[in-house]
Amino acid sequence: MKKIFNTINKFMIEISEDNINAHAAASAFYMFLSLVPFVALLTAIIPYTGLSQETLFNAIERYMPDALQAIIESVVTDIYFAPGAVLPLSILFTIWLSSRAFFTLIRGIEDIFHSPKYSSFFRRTIIACFYTVGMIAFAIIVLALMVFSKEIYDLINTHLPAVSPALSLLLELRFVVAFLMLAIVFLAIYKGVPGVKIKLLHLMPGAAAAAGAWLLFTWLFSLFIRYANYSTYGSLATIVISLLWMYWCMYIILLGASINQFIREAHEE
Repeated sequence: MKKIFNTINKFMIEISEDNINAHAAASAFYMFLSLVPFVALLTAIIPYTGLSQETLFNAIERYMPDALQAIIESVVTDIYFAPGAVLPLSILFTIWLSSRAFFTLIRGIEDIFHSPKYSSFFRRTIIACFYTVGMIAFAIIVLALMVFSKEIYDLINTHLPAVSPALSLLLELRFVVAFLMLAIVFLAIYKGVPGVKIKLLHLMPGAAAAAGAWLLFTWLFSLFIRYANYSTYGSLATIVISLLWMYWCMYIILLGASINQFIREAHEE
């Protein structure tokens, strides 16, 4: 028991020394700024998929907290009838703001892995942009699987009935698929950071732990949002809650990197 306590205490000290809180907070700030253009981007893409505005509103009412519904539905209504002009600007602002979040995240992972700071600002920015594009694609796929699973199944079943059994199994296991995709994304983030010379196998524990923690935290957070009464504070509560969710999501990614580094140092000792 004493050995376990000492190990946990040592791990907590390393987390504090790596300044994870500051990096997570900065990443969450830029990620929050990119939220509106990201919603605009999704809304501008959806009309080309054949999904109706009513279907989108039903999904918003089902999965979004009450405080966010009015804001998002207003954005959707404005964009849905003029997607052509909004799409390029949404892509530009989403990539730029989100890349700033990933730029900060990269610097945090570099500090955790104690990697040499030889990479240039330009190189970090390019890597952050690649991460941003990948994360946007991932978010769209996961949201489609979790929010529009029934609509996707009906659409594919109508046009490609031969693949409906496999698709049905995939949708039933969508949370397992989301876990695997998240683990792969986190693995790519850890491996792609400049100066990180760690084998892919040694990065898997942290990636798996971060993916599981991300999904568990998001599920618990959604329960809190659904049943907690914070209507007294109105829009201010919405902003604070959104920032808190993003902060902890960024923190979990950095925590996964810390787990990998801690295991690596333990093996070297």
